[in-house]
Amino acid sequence: MKSTDATATEPTAPDATAQREAAAIMDALRVLVSALRAHASSSERASGLSGAQVFVLQLVGRTPGLSLRELADQTLTDPSSVSVVVARLVGAGLVLRRNASTDARRAELRLSAKGRALASKLAAAPQARVIRCALELPAAERRAAARALGRMTRDLADRSAAPAMFFEPPDVAAPRARSRARG
Repeated sequence: MKSTDATATEPTAPDATAQREAAAIMDALRVLVSALRAHASSSERASGLSGAQVFVLQLVGRTPGLSLRELADQTLTDPSSVSVVVARLVGAGLVLRRNASTDARRAELRLSAKGRALASKLAAAPQARVIRCALELPAAERRAAARALGRMTRDLADRSAAPAMFFEPPDVAAPRARSRARG
């Protein structure tokens, strides 16, 4: 027997509260994406670098001798994603990759003279502020945000590859090296 209950087959319209809350989420995402996009655009005009490349350049400049793993940890990015950015900076002569003097198996990253000169002229990347704000959230709010954003993005992208850094041009997608705990 066919149900005559309209709610059994059709989604219900969101109530006014759900509508306002969803609008607040969308507005917050717009502010984040707008700030990141504006920085990426101005960085590219000023230096030819993507926003992600500027962020990595600035982190390496602040902490010379970082390993790729340490840089991935600081950017909260999968090592395979940050490796693509570092390779582009090394290729441009802005970052030097050298074996550590204490352990030849460990590569250290430092800015070249050209990288230091460029980094000193660039505006601070907003990614550092976004990360700081996320880390400063109370633990319960941070976990809830991670869960909610994870659910919202589940169907948007191929999750078999590590997410690229913000506004970094695509590269051949490398399989996810490891699952980074989010939260």
